[in-house]
Amino acid sequence: MEYKFSNRALSAKPSRIREISARGAVDPEFISFAIGNPASETFPIEDIRKCNDMIYDKAANYALQYGPSIGDAEFRKLLMQRLVEKEGIAAEGNDILITTGSQQGLTIMPMTVTNEGDVVLVEQYTYMGALSCMRGMCAVPYGVKVDETGSIDVAALEEACKTVKNIRYLYLIPNFQNPMGVTMPLEKRKKVYELACKYDFLIYEDNPYGELRYDGEPVPSFKSFDTEGRVVYAGSFSKVLAAGLRLGFLCASNELIAKMTALKGNIDSGSSVQASLIARYYMEQGLLDPHIEETRKLYAKKKNAMVNGLDKYMSSKCSRTNPEGGMFLWVTLPEDADADAVFDAALENHIGVIPSSCFAPDEDKPGKSFRLCFATPTLEQIEIGCKRFGDVTKKFFGE
Repeated sequence: MEYKFSNRALSAKPSRIREISARGAVDPEFISFAIGNPASETFPIEDIRKCNDMIYDKAANYALQYGPSIGDAEFRKLLMQRLVEKEGIAAEGNDILITTGSQQGLTIMPMTVTNEGDVVLVEQYTYMGALSCMRGMCAVPYGVKVDETGSIDVAALEEACKTVKNIRYLYLIPNFQNPMGVTMPLEKRKKVYELACKYDFLIYEDNPYGELRYDGEPVPSFKSFDTEGRVVYAGSFSKVLAAGLRLGFLCASNELIAKMTALKGNIDSGSSVQASLIARYYMEQGLLDPHIEETRKLYAKKKNAMVNGLDKYMSSKCSRTNPEGGMFLWVTLPEDADADAVFDAALENHIGVIPSSCFAPDEDKPGKSFRLCFATPTLEQIEIGCKRFGDVTKKFFGE
């Protein structure tokens, strides 16, 4: 039969990352800097097994039953306490919703506050999964250029506020941004918040990598100085504990969380209680912070290996970012480069990278950059992969 798909279904497209991963699956020599998975060697398998055993000793029936749509009460209390202590977020007036991974939060946000055709402001390049969720809810992502720091240009943002209609929220990853790896300075965060207040839109502060800082000093979150209830703070356990638990959370005003919880109930009737209890017991035993510290140390080594490898092998005509944390860095080609040809040549040289076109809200402005993930590959693979990618850049642009 001829299927009549909804506009939401028609907006869905296959992930470029999955396509590259499929290439790697049939090529034994292939090294991927493409997929943004956490390093599997960071998973605390034995501790998670013990926490899982605790569930069946203490709360088996509860864990195996439907749970509240908003999430386990004690887990939410622990998370709020952590946000108060580590992020300076006020508990009063705010609540927490547990989500099935951070991706569910990215879906619930436009589902809650946008109608078809409403606009979501984003940076010139941003997380492709967030763009997919916006489009899936028939919202329109509108790209705002970044400045020389790699984060959103404040003047361009205000110009968009003046000229673009039906802006509902601004989506940002202020810490170690995906894909560019940059961090937004505090002074700029405050200016952006002032614009949100002046032009009356929300801010979705996506912070899945914030605790993976290994250089520099932490920068206060938007939510920590939110006095009007217009910031939705999103966190995740995928990068700091285990991605397979599928645990994320949103912290927002009581009113927003109440409406988001009602919508979430229509999606899944509540996230996994068992996964929440594993994370809760892990936190209650004081294991999370030491584990994050070990993960930081590993990622710092991998980041340094990739930076050193690119500097050693890559054409001097290309530039790169130097992130203070997170999992990604950003390589930019010369202005006259054929980015598609470089991408294809990299694949032929058994190395996978993600082109900037995947992160661009405007298909007419694909850019000439690539995202490279240093978290997933081993140190040996990073060295080999940097040489392969470097050889490709030298073939196109010389030494």
